[in-house]
Amino acid sequence: MADDLKMRVHGDASLPTLVYLPGMHGDWTLVSSFRTAIASRVRFVEFTYPHTTTWSLDDYARGIEGMLLAQGIERGGLLWG
Repeated sequence: MADDLKMRVHGDASLPTLVYLPGMHGDWTLVSSFRTAIASRVRFVEFTYPHTTTWSLDDYARGIEGMLLAQGIERGGLLWG
């Protein structure tokens, strides 16, 4: 399931973490200027959702949580797009 979900991490792990979850558009295309503006201030984690109509909210939550934990990310701020 998480294979269809994509995550990118920008910045050093020593910085505060900000996790971006996109809105209806489902990807990171609308956040590029924001990412650039905060580049040296936070570790920015962004997601792109799979193109599917079969996932439930629980599927998204499990996939996101699993990918974050796999990268050692256990806490951070949350930004919804």
